[in-house]
Amino acid sequence: MWVRAAGSFLVAVTIGTIRPMFVLSLHVTSCRPFVRVVTAGLALAAVLTGLARAQEIAEPAASSEAFAVDAAQFGLGGAARLGSWAPIRVVFENRTDRDREVILGLSIRDEDGDRVVYERPVTAARGVAQSSWLYMRVPHSLELGGAVLTVSEAEERATADGAEFVAGARLAARVVPATALTPSQDRLIAVVGARSAGLGAYAARAADDLTSPMGHAPTRVLTGLGVSDLPDRWQGFAALEALVWSDGDLGAMRADTARALAEWVRRGGHLILGVPTEGDSAFARAPAVIRDVLPEAEYDRRDGVDLNPMRALLTTDAVAPLPGEMTLHTLRPDDDASPAGYLSLLKDPSSRTVAARRLVGVGMVTVVGFDLASPRLAEAAVPRPEAFWHRVLGRRAPTSLPADPAAQAAAARRPGGVFVDDAISSRVARRAAASSAVLIAAGVFVVYWALAGPGGFALLKLAKRTHLAWVAFILTGGVFTLLAWTSAAVFRPKGIEVTHFTVLTHVSGQPVQAARSWQSVLIPYYGRATVEVGEADGRAGQLIAPWEPRERSGRSARFPDAASYRVDARSPRELDVPARQTVKQFVTDWAGVTPWGVMPRPVDDETIPALGDPSLGPFAMTGRLVHGLPAALEDAVVVVCRGQENLGRELAGGRSGENWAVAGAFELSGDFTAWAPGRELDLASVTGRRSTIASGDSASTLGELLERLTPTARLTDALDLTGDRLGLNDRDRVRAVLLQGMLDPAEVRGVQPPNEVGVLGAEMHGLDLSRWLAQPSLIIFGFVREDGVERGPVPLHVNGETPQTAGETVLCWVYPLEADAPGYALPLGMGTGVGTAPVGGVPETPSETGSGTP
Repeated sequence: MWVRAAGSFLVAVTIGTIRPMFVLSLHVTSCRPFVRVVTAGLALAAVLTGLARAQEIAEPAASSEAFAVDAAQFGLGGAARLGSWAPIRVVFENRTDRDREVILGLSIRDEDGDRVVYERPVTAARGVAQSSWLYMRVPHSLELGGAVLTVSEAEERATADGAEFVAGARLAARVVPATALTPSQDRLIAVVGARSAGLGAYAARAADDLTSPMGHAPTRVLTGLGVSDLPDRWQGFAALEALVWSDGDLGAMRADTARALAEWVRRGGHLILGVPTEGDSAFARAPAVIRDVLPEAEYDRRDGVDLNPMRALLTTDAVAPLPGEMTLHTLRPDDDASPAGYLSLLKDPSSRTVAARRLVGVGMVTVVGFDLASPRLAEAAVPRPEAFWHRVLGRRAPTSLPADPAAQAAAARRPGGVFVDDAISSRVARRAAASSAVLIAAGVFVVYWALAGPGGFALLKLAKRTHLAWVAFILTGGVFTLLAWTSAAVFRPKGIEVTHFTVLTHVSGQPVQAARSWQSVLIPYYGRATVEVGEADGRAGQLIAPWEPRERSGRSARFPDAASYRVDARSPRELDVPARQTVKQFVTDWAGVTPWGVMPRPVDDETIPALGDPSLGPFAMTGRLVHGLPAALEDAVVVVCRGQENLGRELAGGRSGENWAVAGAFELSGDFTAWAPGRELDLASVTGRRSTIASGDSASTLGELLERLTPTARLTDALDLTGDRLGLNDRDRVRAVLLQGMLDPAEVRGVQPPNEVGVLGAEMHGLDLSRWLAQPSLIIFGFVREDGVERGPVPLHVNGETPQTAGETVLCWVYPLEADAPGYALPLGMGTGVGTAPVGGVPETPSETGSGTP
């Protein structure tokens, strides 16, 4: 019996799955107490050995006097957001008498307790203090002092492709204190220059520290960055919503930094540049890759400009003094400018463009004709977010609390915030198969316990054969041992399987798509597995990293046999991870042309989407679309944006935080609830008054959708802000975070606290579609479910093979329409009042929303 119990223990430790461990429990419970104690001792010894090994991996070696190393900057501008990629500037000094090839490393624990080491080889010149960038994805559970910075000797190793350097003897090490981490819900905006250019108002936080004062996710504005503070790989910018170039010599940018910044834009970043007083000659000094993404525009200098006529563009304060004489640059398109290369975003009252945009990949570059570093603008506290930056960034909520103290006290009692993208973890979890196996194992255990224990003895006593108890016990143990191992073999996966949740964004006319994907990869064996995203000879800059959900951070069971695996911090597209016949979770950022399916497109040249006759509906469109996705597009929402409302409503007494986007939203229903591949979608039937496809009213304002997606709660719900309690299903939660910037702000009603709950996100930063509402556009987003397809939207390979994939993809498709900047609504006292013909820009929007049939 001792041999049987000990043998089962060793097999369980070797195999390490829940089903063989269950077999062990069946055997051990049938043994004598002495055997159980000894077996438990062996198990404890194995655990302690594993913990000792994990500790050995975690502990840094003593620093050497020959080398010094430290982290001078943890995160861009000192902000490393949990759950996002972050750059770490490493300073090191070689104090030996010769130049050395070394490898810088930064190691942290992943969810399984393994050490992931982000590495970069560098040449350390003797006697010279140097710096270099490392990059890591900051886990939600990064422990205080959990990051270890190392310098190791670089040793050359032969490979099939030539030779590579690997880390050898450790030369120095230092624990990096992770004391200034940014919460995962924060949105980040970086400013190159000493002044915030009016963006500082976004930094206000509500009393709960989770939300902004009247809005949703709080914003951290990183000011004071210099050109030398910018990283040299695009993942160093990945955590940013936008980067504003207020002041700094573009010509001083390093070539690798310029390439990184341009790649970040193509993957969905938003670069905003102010034209300095000297004019666009500053742009001529920029590296070529930056000039190639600037708007295709000519710049006209205007001196002595009085900013008061364009007050509505800069502030919501009707009486605050503005500079009377400023240098301003207006923009006009090049003669050969393409529609995507120049979009007029904002104009002055004379219809001269003062902000223009260029679309680049799934991102954009916006140039503002103001010198954003001007001290005179800073003294006047302009431009203000509610007047200017909201319409550039795609935001809506007020940035400050009401002036009334009672209203402020009421607002401080708002319910708080809810992380709407926590559902991602349940979408990629492989629970069905595991639940079946556990139920069968439990059933086998119950039957075995009954037959080997009281039930079997009762049957023998009834048959008057109790003298055969030990024989029956041994036979029962053997039968159920065979049954347990047979069940384990049946339920053991035979191949690698991937379950994913992906957000895929495509801008029509652009040659690249971008996706973020959360994946559970089932690896059905022990050893090592190489997981890659993208192709080795494909687009550079693909990212893959281990992932742990925010809501599970710090609570995951860690394996006692902790191992380590290394990642090229410069290009982390490949991981060689420990495999333990279980699931490993990853998050990937990918860009390229997906092999997954054909994006929505016009049926032919005669069916290109265009704004239709407003008399047919305020958001009527013409055109027909078709797609070639691998499955139907389900629960799709069609958003038609005609542009922005005219400027100046706040000056005329309008409420700050009102929706400024002139847009309608339509949910496909009926036969198009699942829009099948190859089936034509007539936009006129969706957006016109005689719609038979859209649910509810045929012409529905975007505001109605935003109101539905803004969760509300009573004060009694504040401690239980879950999606179910707030009336948000899983797909509404995704829609809410995709339109986070434009959701309804908190509204204070007298002394009653607002019941609007803040919509927060920990994983889907940078995927907000709100910025596309700053310009005329057609936006369609919906869900595609795949089960067992050959490939997913993001190319993922395990050991060089493409595994079977199942999961759900959120497709976000944007079709830019002909741009037209908003005009000016004349405020009271400056004309005939609001409602008169606007000064330039788009016409006033009809107030009606349509009623289905005329």
